[in-house]
Amino acid sequence: MTIVIPFGEPSQGASRLPQLAATLDWARRSRPALKLLVAEAAPRPVAGDLCREHGVAHVFVQTPPGPFHKTRALNHGVRVADTSHVLFLDADLLLPPDFVADALLEAERRGLDGLTPWRTILFLSEADSLAVMRGERQPQACQPIARFTSTGTNRAGAVLVSSRLIAQFGGMIEPSRDGAARTTASLQSWNVLAEPV
Repeated sequence: MTIVIPFGEPSQGASRLPQLAATLDWARRSRPALKLLVAEAAPRPVAGDLCREHGVAHVFVQTPPGPFHKTRALNHGVRVADTSHVLFLDADLLLPPDFVADALLEAERRGLDGLTPWRTILFLSEADSLAVMRGERQPQACQPIARFTSTGTNRAGAVLVSSRLIAQFGGMIEPSRDGAARTTASLQSWNVLAEPV
């Protein structure tokens, strides 16, 4: 499986490189070792050095200034992936140790080409997030300040898709000013197409 992490810096505000670095650190410590690919969509590349430091593949697609083109980043990442499955993973999420292996096993056991293998995302405070990014604290040791529970229609955060399905039906719809909504719509379409008969 290839884990494709879409990445783009905001046009205003703080850099998202520290969150990406924390995700790459997590992945480096994961067992079995994970195959990662950072798919960056931005006016200019900024994540290449960080990816090289972590030994992670990096693909860059130039986009105009403005909102992050998540769907374009994901589509370029998928073109480079050479494994049977792709896990789309947001750059600011840390997963439990067995999450990736369990997700692939569940998809294979159920005969699914697409799976959103989570129900709840826990949000950390800014102080806890910084401590995790600096390696001073483990996410499990932090008290979450908020919880998002999916209603089952959310297709973001972490989504597993077979490469066969992507090859058969193409990538995600792009371009889009509302990347999250368009990504969710594309993944929802894949989910319908991927249901077992």
